[in-house]
Amino acid sequence: MNIISYYPTFEELDSLRESHPKANCLNIFLDLKNALGILYVKNVVENLLEISNKTGKPNSMIFLSWLDFLMFHYDYAIKNNVNIRIITYADVGEYQYHKAIYKDYKSNRSITKKRTHSDLCDSDDFHKVMLSNIETIMKACNKFYHTKGVYLSFCESDFVPEYYIEKYFTDEKYLNIIYSSDRDYVQTLRFKNTVQFMKKSNHEREFLDYSNWSNILDKPTTLPVDSYIYIKSIMGDKGDGIDGIGKVGPVKATQFIEYCYNTLNNASIEQILEEATNCCNNADIKESKIAKAIEEKKDIVYRNYRLMSFNELIQNLSLPTIEKLIKKEENHLTLEQTFDTIKLLREKLKLW
Repeated sequence: MNIISYYPTFEELDSLRESHPKANCLNIFLDLKNALGILYVKNVVENLLEISNKTGKPNSMIFLSWLDFLMFHYDYAIKNNVNIRIITYADVGEYQYHKAIYKDYKSNRSITKKRTHSDLCDSDDFHKVMLSNIETIMKACNKFYHTKGVYLSFCESDFVPEYYIEKYFTDEKYLNIIYSSDRDYVQTLRFKNTVQFMKKSNHEREFLDYSNWSNILDKPTTLPVDSYIYIKSIMGDKGDGIDGIGKVGPVKATQFIEYCYNTLNNASIEQILEEATNCCNNADIKESKIAKAIEEKKDIVYRNYRLMSFNELIQNLSLPTIEKLIKKEENHLTLEQTFDTIKLLREKLKLW
């Protein structure tokens, strides 16, 4: 099975390591559900057809692709004598935490409508297969070398890399790589030893870090990456069905946050909303019109911040599930033994 183009090349991984010369351990974070449409695109159709044909065969296609992902990175680690850890995470899509803040969270987004109106199968069948694959992957995570799985039922799993990195992996000896095209992870790029590998909608590949994070904006800016959550709180997130304040897109939102950072010594969501109130009726300030739009809908801005801020989420959640997984005793298989085990497992699964 050929490695598909979602992966970076070995040369690209070499380049990343060269740019972080003190790192001797790779921490790979795989956003499983976000990657399904890209990393597993070669298998999604087979999953759907298998459901519609009611074959009753075990569905192993997504699991096989995940094994491909592991083998690719284990192979790199073995050939380059690099320590490696792989953390796979996903959520069940119930989002109780987020819906307690905004009851319509993700209910009206276009991607949800597309997924639940398939000509090939019923949406319940589709999600049943996806959950089955995810659960199988989570169980396998307990068996392999330095591989962990986090599966959450109460909220988005997007904050998982942020949680792990801040608590355990801020040291320069680690290079953290997040595999996802979800822009929410820009928040985590505040850690200077962290990179996000994404494949954009136009099929271009990009590595984002704290120095070039603003590539995703329509307006060039020298703002620190910490400012992104404030920009996003103003403009909303169509992908997650979160409305912004209207008539203020990324350019104007960035402009106002730039003004706030130039005016305030230490910006916070409360200070930014207060600054909008202070300058909304001051015609001498060119950002006053944007400020007025924010002032009129500051409750929406604050709601969006609560929905999308990783820092806010971590402060307001009890996370025993993750703590238990982190403290779980490591499997005794060596890296080489794990690599050989996966090779045998892949051959067996092909018979299905």
